[in-house]
Amino acid sequence: MTLKLSFCITCMNRFHQLSKTLPINLENNRKLDKDIEFILVDFNSTDGLKDWVLSNFKNELKSGYLKFFQKELKSWHACVAKNTAHNMASGDILVNLDADNFTGPNGGEYIIDIYEQYGRHSTVMHLYSGWSNGSCGRIAVSKKLFFEVGGYDQNLGPMGMEDIDLLGRLINNDTHEEVQFILSDVSVIEDILGLKIHNYIPLLIDAKFVRTIQNTFEESFLNIKNKKTPEKIALENYTMIMTNLHDKKYIANRNLTRLGL
Repeated sequence: MTLKLSFCITCMNRFHQLSKTLPINLENNRKLDKDIEFILVDFNSTDGLKDWVLSNFKNELKSGYLKFFQKELKSWHACVAKNTAHNMASGDILVNLDADNFTGPNGGEYIIDIYEQYGRHSTVMHLYSGWSNGSCGRIAVSKKLFFEVGGYDQNLGPMGMEDIDLLGRLINNDTHEEVQFILSDVSVIEDILGLKIHNYIPLLIDAKFVRTIQNTFEESFLNIKNKKTPEKIALENYTMIMTNLHDKKYIANRNLTRLGL
């Protein structure tokens, strides 16, 4: 049985980026449009995203290749948003794809092939290609494993470190068969969280995965109604993550009945 893959995209007022990435990503994966879907969840954007999507992708929406949802968030919260999109996906493999990310030509097929080779339910890929280039969030994980660890931790602040935290909890999850990690840079986990990963395969990122649209740190926080600075929010999230690791509270969301909205 062919694996199904879902690219999960969340957006709040980032039409200026999606207008560049979404058409190319759809075209680059059209070869497997029966096995790949794009989940796009718009959180009360006011920049014209809805009209643009409904006007320009009628065929993709009709076939289900692109699925467009609208949800309300009072202000941006990355973990809630990402959990919402992942919860709506139907694929066996869930891939977080930020609004400024490209999949690369046949990127979905590439990921599916990796999962067929290394394990449908026990493989984690981190398609990361460099610090601060916007690619840290490109995490591929089976739906089974994503929900087993509780998804993104909604107890964290609105943005910052949520991707590293998810990877850390996947590494520390001991309730399933041994996970095979395919990582482009193991130091992202080992240096930041102090965790040693023994069962990983170095991933040589192909040039087709490297490209992202330049996105500043400050731009990512434009939709967060919070008096704290982005740096302070990220630091508080890091402190909470390290406390959870110390207290062995790896599965932060397991008590939640539903992730996201």
